[in-house]
Amino acid sequence: MDQVAVLITGAGPTGLTLACGLAAQGVGVRVVDRADGPASTSRANILHARGVEVLERLKAVGDLRERSLAPVGMRMHVRSRPVATMRFAPDARESVQALFVSQAQVEERLRRRLGELGGRVEWGMTVTGAAQDADGVTVEFADGTRVRAGWLAGCDGARSTVREAAGIGFPGVPVVENFLLADVHADWDRDRTVSAGFFHRDGLLLAIPMPGGGDGGDLWRLMADVPALDRRLNDADIIARFEQLLAERTGRSGERIRDAVWTSVFRIHRRLAADYRDGRVLLAGDAAHIHSPIGGRA
Repeated sequence: MDQVAVLITGAGPTGLTLACGLAAQGVGVRVVDRADGPASTSRANILHARGVEVLERLKAVGDLRERSLAPVGMRMHVRSRPVATMRFAPDARESVQALFVSQAQVEERLRRRLGELGGRVEWGMTVTGAAQDADGVTVEFADGTRVRAGWLAGCDGARSTVREAAGIGFPGVPVVENFLLADVHADWDRDRTVSAGFFHRDGLLLAIPMPGGGDGGDLWRLMADVPALDRRLNDADIIARFEQLLAERTGRSGERIRDAVWTSVFRIHRRLAADYRDGRVLLAGDAAHIHSPIGGRA
């Protein structure tokens, strides 16, 4: 049976950051993920100043600055009227405050740094069970293989197999919010140094500039909370709904979405693991807590 000091399940930002941190200190680490390969969609798209600082300490920033937009803040509106601008205050101790960058690119840079440290991600490895004793954890995979680890870190998302295997509760409730997401190429004249938010009695609309889309840049992340959906929406449905929401919530007509790179629909849950650790099993990231993307970060 293979043995390793720390086995990390989940090759998202949390698992990769943990792996790089351990490997940089000479700790033997193995990273597995149930997916067939890296994700290509953006999902999260902002790296706050603290996140940049963590990557710098890991020597994993690389060329992310050159591939990103550096926003100066967020401008909030009531329909088309600006009402407040929340700026990312400059800090002489920090070389950058935040970056608008695809999560897929952040993960790619972390995988590259892990490779420099002698590690790699093993794709298509689905954990089916884990049993611990005083000296370590025996982890079983769907292909029948087993690994003996001194410690097991569950960074495998909201539906964490590691959390379930450890018997750690995940209490919480679904929240009323339903969100539409889309990364789109759009024809409009908006300031790309800030993201824009629009208050409306029916909900919030966000438009966040993203790197890419030509010389001037025309790629945006759109996000809006909407009432409960009575059917499954496809890409065309989501784009049509955003075109309607743009007119309703910004108070401007003629904003044209040319095409979509990626769309998604999700409902928010608010859940917190009963414990972050059970013996030699630890939880991190979405395996430990999930909440609305609208709000503060600890």
